[in-house]
Amino acid sequence: MNLFIVLTESKAFQLTALMKIFNAHQRSFCIMLLIIGCMAFFTTGFHFTKNNTIILPNGEAFAEDVTCMRYHQNIYNSYIHTAHLNSAAPATEQTIKGSFKPGENRYNYNPYDIVMLEKRDSGFYQVWYTPFREVAAYRFDIVTGSGNKGQSYLYWKGNQLFQLPVS
Repeated sequence: MNLFIVLTESKAFQLTALMKIFNAHQRSFCIMLLIIGCMAFFTTGFHFTKNNTIILPNGEAFAEDVTCMRYHQNIYNSYIHTAHLNSAAPATEQTIKGSFKPGENRYNYNPYDIVMLEKRDSGFYQVWYTPFREVAAYRFDIVTGSGNKGQSYLYWKGNQLFQLPVS
């Protein structure tokens, strides 16, 4: 028990001594902490930039081209001259060459099964209709092909990628 009291008093004495030193040199300590903080901030590679990440519906994340360019300029310069750059892209109004205009957005498989291309609040869809109801709707997630000779449209279902019927 006496050993515990001696150790506690020793720690209290050390803490008191540190507080006296800190109070005597408070301005110097603050300046030193500021300098150390700035050094740590500027040497960690931390950047206040837009998050250039593509997150797929299945949760996987990939860096966009711009991010790669920052660190691999030579590879990026050769990449921008390949067909691969434009062969696949997230599905947007600019990348989907199919029409969503009424009268131009319909494909009849037979008199009973129709697929319509529709723009909805949550994205672009291919919607399968029978004469009496909507059967299924699949969202455009990825576009492949430039549109010069054709395009294919893909959608995610869980961790699997499927081709939409009208491509």
